[in-house]
This record gives sequence, structure tokens and C-alpha cells, in this order.
Amino acid sequence: ATAGRAAQLRTRTETLLRRQDDVIAALLNEATTIKERVERSWEMGRQFLRLANDDPLARRYAAIMNQFAAAQDRPAALLQFRQDASSFESEWEAWTERVQMTRGHIGQLRASLPPLIDQALVMAAPWKCLAEDVTFIQQRAANFETIQTQFNMVKYRRAAEPLMVEIQTIETDIESRFAQLSERAERLAYLDLDVTEIIDLALGSADQLPVDHPDRAKWDRALRLIDHHRRSAHAAIHYEDASVALLRAAEAANKLAF
Repeated sequence: ATAGRAAQLRTRTETLLRRQDDVIAALLNEATTIKERVERSWEMGRQFLRLANDDPLARRYAAIMNQFAAAQDRPAALLQFRQDASSFESEWEAWTERVQMTRGHIGQLRASLPPLIDQALVMAAPWKCLAEDVTFIQQRAANFETIQTQFNMVKYRRAAEPLMVEIQTIETDIESRFAQLSERAERLAYLDLDVTEIIDLALGSADQLPVDHPDRAKWDRALRLIDHHRRSAHAAIHYEDASVALLRAAEAANKLAF
């Protein structure tokens, strides 16, 4: 009986050992695949920008490779390697994608900024209060030219990081200010057109009045007042003042028409 139980135990032990060996082999195979994939990704990413030896990502990569070498035949260590290597791989791929996106944004901005500035100049031309928006866009465009030149010359990853942040900030600033300029120019043009339409409506009646009509002087004074408000709107330094001036012109035109 004792010999039979011993044989069963030996058989069970051998089965467990084989299963353990299979598990370790599977884990090692998976870990090897991940390691090779990380190595390829690492080499491809380094083609964009080099990393200094003390760069945090360079130190993490070296640690990952050492971790794989030390994890042979250790299931728990292989599992930990899989987790750490996958985490590093995600971070590294996000970095390389960011570099590529930044380079793409640089090309797009260099192509889109000149016509955008021309459009901003056209929209702002009638309104002095919008000149500040154009100046801001032009200044940020000049900042972009400086930063993108520095980025194209940089050799190491850590030096590129703040430049990529600044390029994104410049792009956001220009988009935001151009949107504000467009909205304000559209609003002022709408108010100005509204005044014109009201005057056209009123002048249809005014043309029917004789020159010596008693209301003629009142009409002329109203038209001079409207013209004063409109010229004030075009010359105003601040957008709010220009809007108020046009609203006053519209109010005077409405009194003239009705």
C-alpha cells in the first residue's frame, strides 16, 4: 500500500512539474515576444530623437531589459516583467506618436498661418478695435517660427519636450484668438449692415420730402448723428465701445425710420 501511494505521489509530482514547466515556457515565450516588440519600438523611436543616458525613459528601458534577463524560470518575475514592459511600451509609443504629430502640426501651421493672417487682416481692416487681435496672431506666428526652428535643430528628447508643449500652446492661442476675431468682426459687420438697411428704408420716405419740408432739417440732423456714431465705431479702440456706438447708430436710425 505504501509503495502504491508513493507511486501515485511521484506520478502526481511529475504531472505538476510538467504543468509548471509548460506554464513557465508559455510565460517565457510571451515575455520574449514582448521584449522583442519593445526592442523594435525602442529602436524606431530613437530614430526621431536621441535619448541621453540619464533620460528617465532610457533608464526605464535599461531596467526592463535587465528585468527580463533576471526573470528566467521565475513565473512571478515573468508576470511582473510582462506588466512593466507593456506599461513602458505604451508610454514610449505615446511619446513617439507625439513627436510625429508635432512634426505634422508644424507642417500644417507653416502652410496655414500666412493665409490665416491675411484673412484676419481683411476682417479687422474696417475696425480699429480688432487690430489688437491681428497683432496678437502675428506675434504668436512669429513665436512659432522661432520655436519650430529650435525644435528642428534639437537632438535629444528632453530638450524637445518643452518645445512641443510650446508649439501646441501657440497653435491653441492662434485658433482661440482667430475665433474671437471672427466672431467680433461678424458681429460688428452685422450691426453696421443693420444700420445701413434701416437708413435705406428711411430714405425711401425722405426722398419724397421737398427740400423745404419742415422735417427735412430733422432728417439731416439724424443722419449726421448716425454718421458720427458709425465713424466712432470704426475708430473705437475697444470692441465694447464699437458695439455700443453701432447700437446707438441703430437706435437713431430706428427713430428716423419710425
